[in-house]
Amino acid sequence: MIAINGSHAKGRMLPKLAAVAVAALLLTLQLAEAAWANQWFTCQPSAVAFYPKSRLHVKCSNPQNGIEYFSMKAAAMMLPLLTEAFSGGLNVAVLYDPNDLSGEKFGCLNADCRVLRGASMEP
Repeated sequence: MIAINGSHAKGRMLPKLAAVAVAALLLTLQLAEAAWANQWFTCQPSAVAFYPKSRLHVKCSNPQNGIEYFSMKAAAMMLPLLTEAFSGGLNVAVLYDPNDLSGEKFGCLNADCRVLRGASMEP
């Protein structure tokens, strides 16, 4: 509980409360922008690769706006799903942000790869 006694304390608290409110609004807008950027794309896997010390990626035979690779930093738990889809000839719905170029740090080139945020197998 915050107690404000006297006009002097009130005068110091209002700018702090305003700063907290502005920071909360900016954080909310950033989170909303990040959520809006996520997209689902139905990938027809043509290759799956796992590099234990760096990344996992799936190559799609049907590129989305020139992007044919979707990659995650060393995500072993995703390997069975992608391998099963690839060997069974099934599609994979991939969740990604077309504006996220952070994957280059682990080998996902900006020219043709985006960070994989999630995936599900489709018939």
